[in-house]
Amino acid sequence: MKRVYAVIDCNNFFVSCERVFRPELEKVPLIILSNNDGCAVSRSDEAKPLIPMGAPLFKYKPLLKSHGVQWSSANFPLYGDMSRRVMEILYTASPNVEPYSVDEAFLQIGDMGIDDYRQWGLELRQQILRWTGIPVSIGIGASKTLSKAAVERAKKDKSTGNVLDFTKSNIRDAQLKQLPIEDVWGVGRRLAPKLKAYGLRTAHDLSQADRKWLMQLYNIHGAQMIDELNGVDCFGADITFNQPPKKNITASRSFGERLREINRIEPAVASFVVRAAARARKHQLLASEIGIYLVYGQHGNLRSAKTSVKLPEPTDDTAQLITVAQQLLSELHDSNLLYKKAGINLGGLVPHVAAQQRLDNPANQAGVERRQQLMQTIDGLNHKHRKGLVGFAAERSSDGWQSKREYQSRAYTSNWAALPVVH
Repeated sequence: MKRVYAVIDCNNFFVSCERVFRPELEKVPLIILSNNDGCAVSRSDEAKPLIPMGAPLFKYKPLLKSHGVQWSSANFPLYGDMSRRVMEILYTASPNVEPYSVDEAFLQIGDMGIDDYRQWGLELRQQILRWTGIPVSIGIGASKTLSKAAVERAKKDKSTGNVLDFTKSNIRDAQLKQLPIEDVWGVGRRLAPKLKAYGLRTAHDLSQADRKWLMQLYNIHGAQMIDELNGVDCFGADITFNQPPKKNITASRSFGERLREINRIEPAVASFVVRAAARARKHQLLASEIGIYLVYGQHGNLRSAKTSVKLPEPTDDTAQLITVAQQLLSELHDSNLLYKKAGINLGGLVPHVAAQQRLDNPANQAGVERRQQLMQTIDGLNHKHRKGLVGFAAERSSDGWQSKREYQSRAYTSNWAALPVVH
């Protein structure tokens, strides 16, 4: 199998999603805020020189106002729906797709008979832009690390048309000399200072380093970085497209205000279980245990309390998991405390097929199958129409636990009343 990878990375994804439905924000400096409108989690190119990623809004608000920067609360349902639309296009572009994050995915394209990889990338980029309005950058290389390096340079070098093909050695070598070592996939901000201390400044420097020397410093990881930058595929199909199952699935969120009463926290916990259970079903996994944690205290002196329990049988049944989570909450909750955040964790995840063998009671088996059909129906409706269309009564709204989103845009893709009007 010829190994060639393409990584598709949505440019400033949250910002781009907002601009699709709010064209007046095109070319306007814009930042998207985290839960409770705290920090910048996405920035337009115009806003990047003015505020660092993750910086708190309150600290930079006067500066941003003086430069005409706009800000918006994160609209995660909108971003999730736009991500799904982009991913659906990618699944038509290659039979092997690995979603890497909400705004990024790897494709295997080596055996697709493509004559000109860059032209293929330019056409795919144009298709995504035309069908979704989302601009993307595309990097192509003989290894995942090279494709990631290519996409980093494609985003920086505007002359590339946001598409770079690192299967061509002359282009690859020239561009790797322009890529700071901290932008190499697997290096990051933590490892970069140590490598710079040895005189390695760019991705090209790293690719030319002594393999045995770096392996002594960083074990096999060091050798793999050099190999990958030289086109040796260390993270091939067995790792890339057949990853081992997740060990845990977590869902959590900070509250919009501090909460004391258990009946105001219960809907939050139920909502987290709904999200985590749906993710487990998506990956065909069952949870063998469930845990819950609560965070309380003041800023700078936060504390947490947690508890967990093993389940009688592995399950992905949302209703069963909500029941157990609510029992754990009642055990953990202290009415004398004000809580800032809650979260749940599904652990001991096992593949669905393997766990089925434990269900040797025919009556129990029939009940489980009916519940599975119900969960599949709920997932299907939520996927086909909109996330959260069908839910559980335990998620009933309760003032306070939902994160503050004072500046949130409308539900353009999931609410008829929010559809943009063309005059």
